[in-house]
Amino acid sequence: MLKRLLTLFVVVPIGIILIVLAVTNRQPVRIDVPPYVGDAPFFSFSVPLFALVFLAVLVLSAGFSLALAQEELSRLTERMDFTEKLLMSGDEEAPPAKDSP
Repeated sequence: MLKRLLTLFVVVPIGIILIVLAVTNRQPVRIDVPPYVGDAPFFSFSVPLFALVFLAVLVLSAGFSLALAQEELSRLTERMDFTEKLLMSGDEEAPPAKDSP
């Protein structure tokens, strides 16, 4: 149920905004590599502006999702380390709950 709400209220509006950007920004943009070197750049190409916007959104969303995955992996590793220490010491107490936001 939560995934449906997330899709409805987050993903769908972002998709609509990206489609509107793609339709309104169809003009080509020239990309020069390196950008400020005299008269003739080393490498130059033209690409629609919305493609650059999509690329930026893709890079940012990938970085955000990787950061979230790393955080979850770090929590899991911490719990496994605590459980290993608990088993090695022979204590019978339960591990502390760390599910607070």
